[in-house]
Amino acid sequence: MASPQVTDATTIVEDAPATEVVDNSHNANSDDFTDETFEAWIAQELIQTNPPVALQYPQVFAMAPTCITHWRRRYHGNRPLWKRLFSKDRVCKEIVEAVPIIDGVLKYVERQWDLVYNRSNSEGGNAGDMEKKRIVIVDLCSGKGYLSMLLSEMIPLTLQAKAAALNDGDKNDMDYLVNKFILVDKQWPMHGTTELSPHHINWEHIYGSCPQTGQPYVWPIPLHTSKQD
Repeated sequence: MASPQVTDATTIVEDAPATEVVDNSHNANSDDFTDETFEAWIAQELIQTNPPVALQYPQVFAMAPTCITHWRRRYHGNRPLWKRLFSKDRVCKEIVEAVPIIDGVLKYVERQWDLVYNRSNSEGGNAGDMEKKRIVIVDLCSGKGYLSMLLSEMIPLTLQAKAAALNDGDKNDMDYLVNKFILVDKQWPMHGTTELSPHHINWEHIYGSCPQTGQPYVWPIPLHTSKQD
């Protein structure tokens, strides 16, 4: 499904049929959506949350619905976790508030990728040169980590698109550039905690596993927590 294009304050252009776009402002019915319908729905809801910001940052608003749909697919089969993590109003609010930061980080990472890519080409380098340029992003007062969760999805999408535009498949393993995110918040449990207290942020969406398969949840760029005041 193609990403939505923000053409004015209220319009989304979709490749998907119009019947895929569902007017539903609550989470309950969205649980039954296909991934395509969910992505179209959350794209509409996100733009309607703040149309001027959507116009100002079209790239972020185009990628965000795909990222949220990736989250939904990742946690498929774990309904309690998904309900705890996803509220349409909460997620849309978090994204709108974080958009300038997301945009700034994406542009910074793109510039770093350009520098490393150009240097490795001009000096006959290889992916090992990128290893020396690995970036660690520290997310202060992270809360659940929505900002890092979005960037973990968006950075690979952004840089893979750049690599594709250059027709250079050897450069699209972006793990060489951005190593990990560290989510810092005083409400995270201490590492090694086996039983969470009521005041702790539940970290199952980061360190948990699929209840059906036992496979750990994997993020495109790893997320790590750090309890700090």
